[in-house]
Amino acid sequence: MRKLTKNQIGIIWKVGFVALIIFVLIQSYYHKKTIESNPYELTAEIIGIENCYKNGRCIVFKYEYKNKTYTDRANSDWSFSNWCKDKNNCRGYKFKLTIDKDNPEKNIADWEKLFRKKEFVTQ
Repeated sequence: MRKLTKNQIGIIWKVGFVALIIFVLIQSYYHKKTIESNPYELTAEIIGIENCYKNGRCIVFKYEYKNKTYTDRANSDWSFSNWCKDKNNCRGYKFKLTIDKDNPEKNIADWEKLFRKKEFVTQ
């Protein structure tokens, strides 16, 4: 059996990494399109910020649909979570969320508006 050179191993890793990125982008695209084909817009409420993954931060939020409460989390950036620190971790802050009517656990939001522009729903 022929032994692979360092250059060949490097190429295999690069191709694998690019394939993984493409897979994630395609999966994200279809997830969004599925929700947009059967959308329902509602208001979600942040119930806290917690550590998640390795050295990451997540917002935890809840929303109601057909008299059932759902809880989910989304990756946040450190800038947003630090901004929320002196605001009670943004508890009670509300934002627009779009769910799939037939599968309300699937959701999407404009995270750019929330995390970068701090656009919340005021009621």
